[in-house]
Amino acid sequence: QHCHPTCYLDGISAGVTNDFRLARCAAMNSNGSCDKCFHHYSQHMHVTYDLEEYTFSFVDDEAKKYFDSHTTEKEKKEALIRQTEQLINELKAEHKDVIEKRKKYRLRLCVDTTA
Repeated sequence: QHCHPTCYLDGISAGVTNDFRLARCAAMNSNGSCDKCFHHYSQHMHVTYDLEEYTFSFVDDEAKKYFDSHTTEKEKKEALIRQTEQLINELKAEHKDVIEKRKKYRLRLCVDTTA
């Protein structure tokens, strides 16, 4: 971040912190702290560049070719079938668990109402 991108102080090396002359920068207040970020001048430096943050994605063409050549449509469909079967089995187990809990709860209600 540039707290004061147009600093006109002379003789200060870029990238060096703890230079007492930075206390005279227009961004600093009378306490020697920056009015923008509130850090002390000793933590500041002249910056001669801007950093930009960005994200990007890419596809490695060689890896894609390798994957595509070693994964047939049949293999893709079989993997999808396996995933679907696994989900069905998980849902069946959960359904069975719900039914068992419901039976226990209903039995408990019957016992409580007859007492």
